[in-house]
Amino acid sequence: MSRGARAVLAGVAILITASCSTPKESPRRVDIDAELRQEMERYAELVRKMDNPGIAGLFTDDGAIVNGAQMVSGPKAIQDFLDKFKQYQVQTETLTVQSVHGSSSAAQVLGTYDQTVRLPAGNVVEARGNYSADWVRGGDGKWRLKRMATFGGQQAPAGSQ
Repeated sequence: MSRGARAVLAGVAILITASCSTPKESPRRVDIDAELRQEMERYAELVRKMDNPGIAGLFTDDGAIVNGAQMVSGPKAIQDFLDKFKQYQVQTETLTVQSVHGSSSAAQVLGTYDQTVRLPAGNVVEARGNYSADWVRGGDGKWRLKRMATFGGQQAPAGSQ
């Protein structure tokens, strides 16, 4: 058999083998950006409702809220910290996602926040600034916050610019 005939037979054998093999399922494509935008909206909704147990439940066991120099770690401590603000009333909470970076197991969301709050004295203030949210996917497939930090915040009476 000539060299050319062997090459043709080898090519045909490869095609037959390829066409008979079972195609492998492609892994589910994970849209991390969409998933984490949805998680950030869920976080904002819990803040609007002032659902402190729900907010704390979004964090890993060693997750932390960082606000300036203050850091609170762990879901129980986070809930206790948030419970100190029961006399406050969140009127609006907007989290704008500017970017999402990471993988299907860990990612960071950067963005801005804008919040209007009625203080215990009755006056209403607006707080705005930036945030960084570090998320990790647990073994159960759910995203959880490892760290939620706000910075560069400004507070002013509502309606003032």
